[in-house]
Amino acid sequence: MERLKHNQLGVNQAMSLDLSPFLERFAGIIADAFETTLRRELDRLAKEKPRPRLLNVAEAAEFLRIDQSTLYRFVADEEIPFRKVGTRTVFLESELLDWTASDRMEADRPKLTIRRGGKQ
Repeated sequence: MERLKHNQLGVNQAMSLDLSPFLERFAGIIADAFETTLRRELDRLAKEKPRPRLLNVAEAAEFLRIDQSTLYRFVADEEIPFRKVGTRTVFLESELLDWTASDRMEADRPKLTIRRGGKQ
């Protein structure tokens, strides 16, 4: 019984301790560690080069909003930038963007003829 009273006294003393300075210091340590880790990660990401995005034929055709057959014709005529990876034809998204924005595209692109009924 005497031991139980002693343990209860210890618990009561612990509950009456003011933990706010400890908690404030602990929160400061956590905040500093988080900020250091975040800065380190942001620096690493800033130094990292973005990986080029490769598109297959279906993705490139969708990206350009053209039929795959048209894209294959552009490749056969070497009118569009592409790469061969083994037997696969792939496209760099950045090169397709440059190609669509270039002035030469207007000169090199096949002219589309729109027919509206009747003979032309």
